[in-house]
Amino acid sequence: MPKTASNTLLRRMESCLNCDIITPKSGGGIGHFYIDKRSLFRSYVSILSKKTPIIYQHFLPLEKNRQLITKHLNCDAIPKVIVSVRNIYDVAVSCADHQRNIIGPWWIMREEKKFFAEDNAETHSHMWNAIICLKFYAAWVIAAQIGKWDVCFIDFDVITQNPEVCLKTIADFYDIAFSGVDSDKLKTISDNVNVGKSRRGEALDIEYKKMLKEFSGSFKGVDFTPLGL
Repeated sequence: MPKTASNTLLRRMESCLNCDIITPKSGGGIGHFYIDKRSLFRSYVSILSKKTPIIYQHFLPLEKNRQLITKHLNCDAIPKVIVSVRNIYDVAVSCADHQRNIIGPWWIMREEKKFFAEDNAETHSHMWNAIICLKFYAAWVIAAQIGKWDVCFIDFDVITQNPEVCLKTIADFYDIAFSGVDSDKLKTISDNVNVGKSRRGEALDIEYKKMLKEFSGSFKGVDFTPLGL
């Protein structure tokens, strides 16, 4: 999920878990639907160098993606996936900041920002990005429930405040050797990456919060409490 300190997590995994993070630039950097096959081919290089390949991309649990992963990585029929999550109100505000300064994390084409109605730009920034994040989260919960994917959800606060526990959880999930972290190296990584602030979404307009809560209620059997709902 965007704005969840995932870059911080990736750099720590590279440093502490001997992983090779593969970040495809499919579709100009978004890659929100399909996995880029080129990233899967690069994973063979990672395996030859005795590193664990980790593909980093905002992709959905589509059957096509599952088939690509199982075919090209020669892994189990149920791929293991890490999904980072965060309080949805904090995500909404962080996405709006991102979109205001550059483009939104869920942009589909670079030109779309030109078509936002001026008086609706803030609503689009907060609501559209947040609703897509809710759908993204729900899709992964459902995919795990029906047994198509093995999913490990990692919370933003654990990533940013308790990195050793976070890395140990991931190491156990992927069955990767883990002997602790180098605190000096970890501090350097933390200092170099902007991880945002918790609870910054508390000031979000109450009407926005109400709409997000109502949207989450449209799903049955999906627990949204990890997102603060």
